[in-house]
Amino acid sequence: MLKLTPTIARILELMEKQNLSKTTELAEKLSLTPAGVHRYIKKLKKAKAIRSGYAVNYAAFGQIQALLMFEFFRPVDSRVMEALKKSGFIKRVLKVEGDYDYLAFAVFRNEEELRNFLMSTLAYNDRIRGYKIAILEEGFV
Repeated sequence: MLKLTPTIARILELMEKQNLSKTTELAEKLSLTPAGVHRYIKKLKKAKAIRSGYAVNYAAFGQIQALLMFEFFRPVDSRVMEALKKSGFIKRVLKVEGDYDYLAFAVFRNEEELRNFLMSTLAYNDRIRGYKIAILEEGFV
């Protein structure tokens, strides 16, 4: 298992949130040399923590990856998903049609963090009609 160091966490954050993928861009933001960033990227790929296009596999760090499926009371209030995104756990959100209104990919450090998120954030939100959670053993975001 790969250790999620502050530098690796920052690299993943820049790749995900700012869509930075060029070594030179990452090096500039991190105050590292391009060669230094390249070593980190090589280590992440070897551990299967990222793949081309820089999709992230958080299971490589021992973290819990979860797919959350939300159904809202009508009318659907997109501000609820925006608030959930601010929790820091939700990495990606898709608006969908069918049984659910949104799919969200979330990452938690451990089961306690997941449980606390469910209890504090989801259980008491009066706009969420229902939700399901699927724990992903591995996979890329």
